[in-house]
Amino acid sequence: MTTLSLHISSKRKDIEKMIKTKYKIELNIDDDIFHVEVKEPDLKEKKELELKNETSRELLGKIEELANDETKTNNRLNEINDLINVNNEILRACSLGDKVKILLENKELIKERARLLKEKEKYGKSADLLKEFDAALENAFKFKSELLIGGLDKDRLLKELNIKNIAHKKLWDDLNVRINEALKKK
Repeated sequence: MTTLSLHISSKRKDIEKMIKTKYKIELNIDDDIFHVEVKEPDLKEKKELELKNETSRELLGKIEELANDETKTNNRLNEINDLINVNNEILRACSLGDKVKILLENKELIKERARLLKEKEKYGKSADLLKEFDAALENAFKFKSELLIGGLDKDRLLKELNIKNIAHKKLWDDLNVRINEALKKK
């Protein structure tokens, strides 16, 4: 299996502020050099990017909701198990008349536990939602790449990212670091 990595040169001369919103950047991916320009989005482009990110936000909301529900369910299951254990201890020490009441309580707790365990199966869908979220996020970053990266090597860079299966999110993480460094130096 071949390990692929993205190497972005961090030399100061590689980033040069052109106009207020464009940066010339030299990227090095496995010894291939790409000269591109990264621009900041204008208002229309920001709106387009926000629309692309809306799907990711919705999926993230669903994932958070499922995670909260799962936490509540797990907490209640732990509480039920603890109650059943306590009741079993009490059963060993109490009279026959008291045992009936405790056994009925345990029966109801066991029913609730079975219902919660069945309900818990839906939380397996969170893994699918996470995959869907990752795909939506990557699509949003790919759209951002197509929208905000320019220059002579843009098409070659985007093709190389796809060939080497390098995530556009990784590209933008590195680009943002370099752009922020350029802004600090200004």
